[in-house]
Amino acid sequence: MIQLLTFSNMQKIKQHYSILIVSLFITTAVVAQPRQHINIDNDWKFAFGNAANPEKDFNYVVINYHNTNYPDSLINLEKKYWQPFIQKAMDKGQTPQQAWGNAVVLAPQGDNIKFTTVSYDLFKTLQDALMPNWDTKTVFPAKGLSMIDKMLLTRRGITVYRIVKVVTAPM
Repeated sequence: MIQLLTFSNMQKIKQHYSILIVSLFITTAVVAQPRQHINIDNDWKFAFGNAANPEKDFNYVVINYHNTNYPDSLINLEKKYWQPFIQKAMDKGQTPQQAWGNAVVLAPQGDNIKFTTVSYDLFKTLQDALMPNWDTKTVFPAKGLSMIDKMLLTRRGITVYRIVKVVTAPM
């Protein structure tokens, strides 16, 4: 299923995260505990698109939804096995994928939400997003992928979005 990442969809996402942020602030104010610094962006690399030249830009994002009882453990396994593999594959040109990332889902929550983590893959073309061709010499991290798959409660959900426009603050 291909969905456009529209202004309306972004507003809905913004509303969900606004509620989460307000809830976090209220919880923090009520439970007076010493502050603990947690670095959530270890090993992040930023990839800037090319809005002036759409052919060189990230035009499609594939979001993979994972459901597990142990989201932090799943994220750590992906960082240990998948992250170095996909980085090496992108660097060597073994995949048309342009970027990858993952995260634990903080909100939305509820009985009808069937995922606890997400990963995202960025591509230039729709064809690459729907059917990424891997170099035949690529050796996948079978042990790590097997460990990740065993943690999943259900089959992954996948959505493909066309990136319409990204607006950023000046750097």
